[in-house]
Amino acid sequence: MANSRQQLDLDAIVQEVVRRLVERSPADSPGDCEAELLVADRVISLATLENRLQGVQRVRIDAVAVVTPAARDELAQRKIQLLRGGVVSADCRIFCDPQTSSTSRRALSNAEGACVELDLATAIRSLHDATADRRTRCIWLTSRPAASACLMNRNPNLRAVAPAAVEQLDEAMSTFDANVCVLDSRWTADRLRRLVERFRSAAGDCNDEFESLR
Repeated sequence: MANSRQQLDLDAIVQEVVRRLVERSPADSPGDCEAELLVADRVISLATLENRLQGVQRVRIDAVAVVTPAARDELAQRKIQLLRGGVVSADCRIFCDPQTSSTSRRALSNAEGACVELDLATAIRSLHDATADRRTRCIWLTSRPAASACLMNRNPNLRAVAPAAVEQLDEAMSTFDANVCVLDSRWTADRLRRLVERFRSAAGDCNDEFESLR
């Protein structure tokens, strides 16, 4: 009899724990998803939006971006507002080291082309040339982001940041106008895409302290 009562108590505890976990599920937590999604692509298709609309209330695109009918219908069905303007679509080139997986490469391929595979020394020279016009930004995908960013910042043309989160990237863009974003190739495709999209669309600035060091 005592064992039966203990089993009932245990079942009740388990059910309560499950109930609380469901209530705190990330899918129902608005703080875990951005209400506004910035998309800097020139063409917004259904594939562009795939797996990116959870919790989103507004999608902001470039003023001259083309939206396919299927993408427009998907947004309308989800009651997501489509906004134009306020997105900076920088020229962005993507490079990766030879160890980068094919999944990560596909996640970051965009209208500018697929990832270009280079060793680190060659990549630094290529990034130096690519960013010389001060309009082009570059992505470097590697399993050694911290070390790569350190070495890149020894080059006078490069201002590399290795952000772990969007907030760190925003700070780098508003503080010293980073032109290279170094990302960990072991991250999930969704995390990589989110940081790349923010890097491409963020408006860069350089405060007086860092401007004097450029």
